[in-house]
Amino acid sequence: MSGGNAYRSKVTPLTPLFNAKGGKARSCRNDRSLGLQTKNFVNLIKHAEDGILDLNEAAKTLEMSKRRIYDITSVLGGIGLIEKELKSTIRWTGLGASRQPDLQAEVENLSMEERRLDDRIRLEMQERLRDLSAINQKWLFVTFEDIKVVPCFQVLFYCFVVWQFLFS
Repeated sequence: MSGGNAYRSKVTPLTPLFNAKGGKARSCRNDRSLGLQTKNFVNLIKHAEDGILDLNEAAKTLEMSKRRIYDITSVLGGIGLIEKELKSTIRWTGLGASRQPDLQAEVENLSMEERRLDDRIRLEMQERLRDLSAINQKWLFVTFEDIKVVPCFQVLFYCFVVWQFLFS
């Protein structure tokens, strides 16, 4: 705890901020991506004492601007993963036990709907195939020309030609 405030917690960096030679590590574009910074921020909150994090310390630890920290907290707060405690402190709430049954029920409903739609598509496709077969039934025939080009029937064809030649 720092500064006597019960809501502030000491945080430690998740990735090395210095290179092997002791100098400041160079960052690349990937290190500054919003996705990676959000993952690091969430990881920092999860490891904070009681899930409470001082945003000023987080900005220093993660070497991010306060503006970026506030962008991340705004989104996480909007989806209910964090709550604001004091002016610059937040508390991790996660999904919370109260939302989990709702989410499970929604997943079950969506799974049932998916199965229903899959069955409907399957039946529709079977019906279309049946209709297509009925429509094309009158076109299902084989000509002598079709048989003549099939390799196993070519021998028979030549035998037939020879037979006709000999006995005609």
